[in-house]
Amino acid sequence: DNPDNMVTAKAVLSNEFIVLEATDGNSGVEMARKYLPHLILMDIALPDIDGVTAFKLIREDVRMQGIPVVALTASAMLSERESILAHGFDAFIAKPIDEKLFLKTVNKMLYGK
Repeated sequence: DNPDNMVTAKAVLSNEFIVLEATDGNSGVEMARKYLPHLILMDIALPDIDGVTAFKLIREDVRMQGIPVVALTASAMLSERESILAHGFDAFIAKPIDEKLFLKTVNKMLYGK
């Protein structure tokens, strides 16, 4: 939902991946349904519906149940991380984005390494 974070994520990923962007939870869910991406990076604090609600909508679609979904949030508190992962997200990345950790997490989700 934050343009600076979207620019950073896209800059880090765009050399190796096709990046699709959504600016709110509803459009993110719709894009996921349409394109069935290999990975979804989901901000938790989104306009309209929050990232947890969008995640649940994505998981309700049988076609998207196997797509890894990584939560992105400005809250780095351990309790927040545990709460988000308890919803079923595959991984958690705190913002601001640390490029090395970000790429490591993306590669682990996509390639297991």
